Amino acid sequence: MIPTNLDAACAALGHALGTSGQKPKDTENSLTKALGVLEEQGVYALFLYLHAREKGKFSSELMNFLRSDDLRLVPERGDDEPFGALQKLAENLGNLLFARDLLHRVLVYARYHAKAAQAAGEGESDAGGQTRAPNRNGTKRRRRKRSRRSGDGRGGEAGK
Repeated sequence: MIPTNLDAACAALGHALGTSGQKPKDTENSLTKALGVLEEQGVYALFLYLHAREKGKFSSELMNFLRSDDLRLVPERGDDEPFGALQKLAENLGNLLFARDLLHRVLVYARYHAKAAQAAGEGESDAGGQTRAPNRNGTKRRRRKRSRRSGDGRGGEAGK
């Protein structure tokens, strides 16, 4: 059997999740909240949050990833509710921690893809036809005009 590159599998799923939404900002917000729940509360709470607050968004893809032939961390179940399978996962601490790390990696990659999609869609063109990139906090860059009252360029009185 050929070993699977799990990082590449996490990246592929992260790309699919990060570019799946209609609005990249909403997708990024959902992924950020889901990542916070996973980090603070754990795997079971993540899936519970996704079902309760995000209407199941991302949960089926994440559960299918954990059920994939490469991982088989979660047993195959006939129902759509993943909670029984997650309780089975929790019986083995090593598998639970491994699943948490993989889900964390997937959500981080998905968040980066959503941010990239958002940044690609936000470039605005000014009067000269050039695009202005947003600052790190998402606001547009603007130059402040200097006061030219005096000749020193600092706006103060000359000679003081």
